[in-house]
Amino acid sequence: MPLYKISDERKRLIRFAPSPLELENLLEGWIEESPEVFGDDVLVIGRQVPTEAGPIDLLALNGVGDLLIVELKRAKAPRDVIAQALDYLSAVEAWDNDKIESVAIDYFRRVDVPYESLEQALSSKAGVAPAEGEGEAPVMQGPAELNRRQHVFIVAQDLGAATERMARFLCGKGIAVTCLAFTYYRTDSGEELLEVTPTVQPPTGVDGPLPPRGPKIDEGAFLTLCREAGSELAIQLYQRAKALAEKRRAQGDLIKWGEKGYSYSFARAKPDSKWTPNPFWAFPRYFQIWVAGIEDEYPEAGVHFRQALASIAAVRDRLDQRGPCVYFARDPLDAAQVDAFIQAVERLGADLDRERETAGGT
Repeated sequence: MPLYKISDERKRLIRFAPSPLELENLLEGWIEESPEVFGDDVLVIGRQVPTEAGPIDLLALNGVGDLLIVELKRAKAPRDVIAQALDYLSAVEAWDNDKIESVAIDYFRRVDVPYESLEQALSSKAGVAPAEGEGEAPVMQGPAELNRRQHVFIVAQDLGAATERMARFLCGKGIAVTCLAFTYYRTDSGEELLEVTPTVQPPTGVDGPLPPRGPKIDEGAFLTLCREAGSELAIQLYQRAKALAEKRRAQGDLIKWGEKGYSYSFARAKPDSKWTPNPFWAFPRYFQIWVAGIEDEYPEAGVHFRQALASIAAVRDRLDQRGPCVYFARDPLDAAQVDAFIQAVERLGADLDRERETAGGT
């Protein structure tokens, strides 16, 4: 059904006719700039975010720290869009606070918004100044609240009965899925409107109270999961990373455990930096190398890191992919390449040590 605009002279109606939307990135950009489509307290933290399952169109957080996974289709949603969205959900479900912070900071830098930390962005979005000292805490309740729940949004011009049926089924099983149908209108003079209508929404209570955060994994549990997954790479990588962290303990290197894996963490090389350099995260079935974040914060060290990674054939093939991260799944490297990768991480640590000394850090 068409929409009508009342003319400035209030003498006639100007018809907005439904029109096809030619480019999906137009829709992506519009919603990126107007995330209130998903709620008043939503903050976008990534666009085309690379994951093990492929790039997520938009990634966002709401005011209580739930992670929002947004899949956009400019025309009819294919039947497998639900499976695609669930694959994304499974890829980010284990992301911890450090990982989400890194994704968000990289995105803020790429879109040139003046946020130096995720807490600052969330507080600004909520209209609350960041906490100082013993003052009032920001709305976000601190980083421990991030990603304890996930919510999938599917946005399409034509969702289709099958997609909506599967979305309702998932909602009934406690998985929050919202379907939003949009209609794009355009007048002969070029004026545009976008109408967005929810066709499936989780019933009240699906989001429910925050589930308890699971305990952090430890070395024994991680190695058991690796053996169950048949991932010798993950075991070799962990053993080499552990040895490097012990070797560089005096420089502040750490293995930081999360619920399902670990990250390798360097001490901050700049006294005023709010970002901890984490060159990679590892899980039983895959690991991720963080490249762009290192380059943005520490340009010289980042160049050396990229050059060292480029000497590893399996890594070199993925360095120029879209997005800030390089992902590996199901043992794509051999033992020699694992050693070369750890050597690249060790060199990065030495570069950061020199930057820390130059900056007067400890």
